[in-house]
Amino acid sequence: MKKSKQQICKFVGCNKQVYASKMKFCGEHERAFQEIKKVGGKYVLGALTFIAVSTLKKK
Repeated sequence: MKKSKQQICKFVGCNKQVYASKMKFCGEHERAFQEIKKVGGKYVLGALTFIAVSTLKKK
């Protein structure tokens, strides 16, 4: 029988066990992390669009 090391959530102050070996966070923090990634991606896309438009207007 193969013994596997228990994975612990990487979020600061959280000592919960993760559900799958490939996950970095527990279920609660995984959902929060995915939501931050979604919202953050939209802001980055907006900022890059603004920069591109402003540089094109200068020329």
